Amino acid sequence: MVPPKYAYFIFQLLFFIPWIIIWKKRKDLHPQMLIIGFLSAIGSVICAYFFWTLDWWHPLTITGSRVGVEDFILGFSNGGIGACFFDYWKNIKSKPVKTNFKGLIGSSIFIFLCFVLLLGLLFWGVNVSSFWATTITLLVFISLIDFSSNKYLNNSIFSAFAMLLTVIPVYLSIYFFSPSTFPNTYFFEKLSGYTWLGIPIEEFVFYFLFGAMIGPMWDWLQNQKFQKESKRKQRIY
Repeated sequence: MVPPKYAYFIFQLLFFIPWIIIWKKRKDLHPQMLIIGFLSAIGSVICAYFFWTLDWWHPLTITGSRVGVEDFILGFSNGGIGACFFDYWKNIKSKPVKTNFKGLIGSSIFIFLCFVLLLGLLFWGVNVSSFWATTITLLVFISLIDFSSNKYLNNSIFSAFAMLLTVIPVYLSIYFFSPSTFPNTYFFEKLSGYTWLGIPIEEFVFYFLFGAMIGPMWDWLQNQKFQKESKRKQRIY
């Protein structure tokens, strides 16, 4: 049996199985895997420290700290695979980043900051739980992306279910090989109380919505960049 102290670090590495498969087979997806993955990793650390570990979960880390390297690694792997599931499965070639790379990075950081600020406003300002603050924030950004164009909807739906199906084997591995991890991880008294195999239902809601948001994120950011460039060229000529 895996001790709870090492369970978070060991079992979250399972997410790198699909990550490595996609990385090896689809070189054109490397940019979005790295960029979206890195932003997701930073977001994971920030959200864990300022929000989630206060009333949602408090997983033991190998360093014994409130957040650890596990949070960064988990965010990186989840963001990387979540941003590529749809393109990989449908064999859609990713748009190459040929121009205004700095603009793309800037747009990505801006969206990231807006996400964290809205989450913080709901958690600290409106005083809702971190789960509901996260859920509302994810729904806002899913709506922002999907309502901007119908073409993102299929990606959102597919990626939502793909992330959900990906996380279930990870949780099952923890359930069978480190069953004492769940009782030592979640603030059950502050959550809904609904569980499956000792896993709060909130976890599955999060991964479903996270997949729906992160799936079309890269394509959406690319199109925002190209639209701005197109408008700029029109003004010049």
